[in-house]
Amino acid sequence: MDDYHVIIEKIKRITGSNRLKREELEKLDFFLDNFTEDKDVDLWLKENWERSKDPSQNISSKDRINIKINKSRFAEGSFVRQLTAAIVIATLCLSTWLYLQLPNKNNNKIVQVIKKNESHINSIVLKKGKQSFDLSQKSLNIQSNHIKMIGSKNKLKLEVQHAEKEEKEEKQIWNTLKIPKGKDYYVILSDGTQVWMNACSELKFPDHFKKGKREVSLIGEAYFIVQSDTANPFFVTTQASKIMVTGTKFNVCSYHDENRSYVTLLEGKVGVHVDGQLHQIKPGEQLTQDDRGKIQINQVDPLVYISWKDGLFEFNDMPLNDIALRLTKWFDVSFEFENKKVASQRFTGMVKKEQQIDYFLKILEKTTDLNFVYTDSKVIIKEK
Repeated sequence: MDDYHVIIEKIKRITGSNRLKREELEKLDFFLDNFTEDKDVDLWLKENWERSKDPSQNISSKDRINIKINKSRFAEGSFVRQLTAAIVIATLCLSTWLYLQLPNKNNNKIVQVIKKNESHINSIVLKKGKQSFDLSQKSLNIQSNHIKMIGSKNKLKLEVQHAEKEEKEEKQIWNTLKIPKGKDYYVILSDGTQVWMNACSELKFPDHFKKGKREVSLIGEAYFIVQSDTANPFFVTTQASKIMVTGTKFNVCSYHDENRSYVTLLEGKVGVHVDGQLHQIKPGEQLTQDDRGKIQINQVDPLVYISWKDGLFEFNDMPLNDIALRLTKWFDVSFEFENKKVASQRFTGMVKKEQQIDYFLKILEKTTDLNFVYTDSKVIIKEK
């Protein structure tokens, strides 16, 4: 196994903008789980802990996201024991919640453990014209309009089957793909555009695109990698806007039950039409529109906003109320807040989607002044 000098170098890499490979993360996590006490490691932790708390150090919000508070990973007797909690790095162990609040000394237990209830998860449904297919139960392999559709519980792909001779353009057949709570999905459209769909999302798309325009509509969240074609621009219509691109990578989040919608650009160029006005965003920027129509364009770390497709919940300074809305799309549970103050508490961090929700709630309860009471598939959140 690598010695601690190598480990510290890896930790320093994470506190910057770099991300480690999965095997490196596993080595790092194993190291932190097994070392007993080392003064050099403790000193490094102490220096960086103090640096993270000192506003004069001018640490960026992105670096602060990379700070994880977790005293359980360090042995009794080391310097970390004297701290309220030790700092480690956000991506050490992707299954652990990261946050910026200091832990509260209270250590109450959650009333009842909440598990993801698979029996309440609905099917992935594809509607093709008047036909309907349950892709969760049965694979799909059909052809019409010279388009072959191959579907399974994880993926849908449209393939253009070229005819021996040119024929007149076929009439489009529109499809609707609905992704239920607790699942995500991957689609390859007829032009080769890739779409990752998040839970509780709906995508409408034609079996093939006509010349001059490629258009789909979205409810919910999806990440697009659009095949470049300047002669045939690609449009995504949502409840809040119409997005136009020619070839790019971007994420769209526009749920009916959330009071903000987002368009986050990773590569290329995107024009967002809202109420007849065009807004251009650049890579690394995000356009936000609230329910009152207010629009903002901010510089962000776009990787935070697409981590969901890689199996993570990642939040950046998000109110607990908004986090709860996201969690209800994955787990069979609803949330109720005692008051607006509780609902407005903000958090930054990540948790692996395969974790049970009780794991996430236990950490929140240990590190905040909140109590979580579970009854009838509902979590009631109160002040302690």
